[in-house]
Amino acid sequence: MFGGACGIGSDFGIRMVSSKARFPLAAPLAIAVDSKERVYCLSRFYNRVQVFDSEGKFLRGWFVGIPKGSYRMSMDEHDHLRVATERWGTHFIFDANGTLLDKTKDYTFFDDIASVGPIEVNDVFGSVYKAEDIWLSPKVVKISPSGEATVLIYDPFGLWVVTVPFPAFAFLMGSIFLLFILSKFEEKQNIGKSDTDACPSAVKM
Repeated sequence: MFGGACGIGSDFGIRMVSSKARFPLAAPLAIAVDSKERVYCLSRFYNRVQVFDSEGKFLRGWFVGIPKGSYRMSMDEHDHLRVATERWGTHFIFDANGTLLDKTKDYTFFDDIASVGPIEVNDVFGSVYKAEDIWLSPKVVKISPSGEATVLIYDPFGLWVVTVPFPAFAFLMGSIFLLFILSKFEEKQNIGKSDTDACPSAVKM
């Protein structure tokens, strides 16, 4: 819902979150690679496209105002990112900086590929990029023409703990439980202190 709201805001020129804020990969649904080997990942949970350089360093991200459902994403010959959704048939075209160049209705866009994805693409140099939606550990792996596999993009721990719906929910519940235990401990300490104050030690004469 948060990603959808931010995406709709972007459609109206309202940027609710900085483009420099990195979000978790959160179930990568589609990836694309441009001629400069920049990798574009589309997150299912946040409706957010995030761009990484050829070394896996985060560059920028933006929200796409489309509903959750079947996504399609591709890079054209001008290094323009094309994002489409089967539901509502919305077709977006962005440049590498996330600037919206065009938005149309096109229910036939990408009819020749799978309804979800792609999650495996090739760059112009022959390397293969795979988005692996592993539970709690999504990542993008780059496979060189020689067959050498390298984990290019992954979520560091700081992002892992805030990923929705889990482990963010577990982290929240754990924090609430810890606060409850601490409050009970403090309450017990205060009761003990009150009993001591009510029965002061005898004063020697």
